[in-house]
Amino acid sequence: MKGPEWEPVWGQEDLPFGFSPFPGGRVRRATLAAVVLLQVLAARRGRSPMLNLMRMVERAAQGGRRAATEGEISAAVNAVRRAGLWLPMRIACLENSVAAVVILGQAGLIARWCHGASADPLRVHAWVETCSGVPVAEPPSTRRCVALMKIPSSEVEV
Repeated sequence: MKGPEWEPVWGQEDLPFGFSPFPGGRVRRATLAAVVLLQVLAARRGRSPMLNLMRMVERAAQGGRRAATEGEISAAVNAVRRAGLWLPMRIACLENSVAAVVILGQAGLIARWCHGASADPLRVHAWVETCSGVPVAEPPSTRRCVALMKIPSSEVEV
């Protein structure tokens, strides 16, 4: 194949450092998000942290009555991110995505939790998407990730 020679980017396309403003939300939703985040953090302390988190996600998906819309998922993700700013501990994509799916599950909604990886630079990432496969409240760089695990794995009717 003809074309420019491939060169690794070594992380040159990372997102800029800093916080972007989150859309406003209700205090009640942020309080619920903080409680769920604390439950997620507690689940990480067990003997099998990843297995515990996956079980939380599976339970949330089982209780859902219908697929969540992009707006509903975005509201849950942003509430979790907002609550995470006030908790004095590490809260990254894994904790954020699990907590958002649990919040949606408590409301009877189903969203797909994804855990995957991207190459060049090699990194792992977790995110929430609609049941039709659209990542929600994620930067464009998420499109580089390949989902290695999806819960629920099948399509859910709206």
